[in-house]
Amino acid sequence: MNKIESTSTENEKTLIIIVEDDEMTQIMTKTILEMSGYRVISAYNGLECLNLLNSKVIPSVILMDVMMPVMNGLECLRQLKTNSEFDYIPIIFLTAINDLDIIKECFDLEATDFILKPFKNIEILARIGAAAKLSKKNLDLKQKKDFFEKQNKEITNKIYTYETQNNELKRIDEAKDNFISAVTHDFKTPLTGIRSISEMMMYNPIYDKKSTNENLNFIISQVDILNRMIHVTLQSLKKIPDISQIKPCRINVKTFLGKISNDCTLISQSKNIQFEFHNLSDIEELEIDEDKMYEVLSNLFSNSIKYGKNSTITLKTFNDDQIYFISIEDTGDGIPPGEEDVIFTKFYRSDDDSPIDGDGLGLYISKKIILAHNGNIKAINKPSGGAQFIISLPLKEKNI
Repeated sequence: MNKIESTSTENEKTLIIIVEDDEMTQIMTKTILEMSGYRVISAYNGLECLNLLNSKVIPSVILMDVMMPVMNGLECLRQLKTNSEFDYIPIIFLTAINDLDIIKECFDLEATDFILKPFKNIEILARIGAAAKLSKKNLDLKQKKDFFEKQNKEITNKIYTYETQNNELKRIDEAKDNFISAVTHDFKTPLTGIRSISEMMMYNPIYDKKSTNENLNFIISQVDILNRMIHVTLQSLKKIPDISQIKPCRINVKTFLGKISNDCTLISQSKNIQFEFHNLSDIEELEIDEDKMYEVLSNLFSNSIKYGKNSTITLKTFNDDQIYFISIEDTGDGIPPGEEDVIFTKFYRSDDDSPIDGDGLGLYISKKIILAHNGNIKAINKPSGGAQFIISLPLKEKNI
């Protein structure tokens, strides 16, 4: 294969758009380029050129006249510069106007080259050939840039994910430490009493039978307290649900909510707390794990009783076309500011001086159960005071 044939074969891969309103110039230029192996598409003004580009015709080079009807070459170039997708395409202006101001404006708009009419075949082929090579280099650079930007974005997202996970682990670890500290403190109270009484009996052996029995009964009662605390702690650690144990089935909503409402009413009466239930939903059946969902609502209700003393607790249900909502709210002190998300962390306990006991697992378990139902749960502080927990469960077509 000789040099001319090789060049022609290589040019077959190169598409040129000629933007020229003079038909004779357009035909002549197109013929010269096609004889050299280039693929050529013609347009009569800048607007036609933009339409070609927007229809995904991507050339290696654009050869464009300056003065044209509808949209001239300068305006077309301005439009092209607003889209970074076309930055790599060299623009060569082809015109009979030998005006330095126009030439300067062309280069100010970052035109690649400028050819004056009349031109010689060898000149236009040389400039088109150089521009085509530049286009290939520009395209290679653009593809590499896009690749590295994509890689950088993926790395950034991974770093963010790792940082988020790391922060979550730190938060869990801190909550675990707080939980252990609280449990240790709780254990120390009966142990201190046992030690004190034991030392008194050891160093003051002269006790009447009544005093000895009282001291021994005290020790036994403290040991019983410790046993219960150990049992509760171990049960708390064991009761974190396994998602694989979630077994959804179709349930009657009215029956399920009736049981919840009755149980909450009985507990409220024993605690002198007002309880209200409002079913604003028209959903008759849901596909959920009834026992696990009952556990969630019991946890939330118990939470409202603990932290919303002397308040009104309201259970409310409602829905839209896609989501079923369950809301439990109280009129108590609310959630510590900034901890609306943190309270769902494993072993979470509030940093305030609240005397209320808890294993720090109830809300964590509740969220785990809701997520296993492909739902969500969030906690908010109501503007009027008190806390509100909102459960959202996706509705399936058969949940009607």
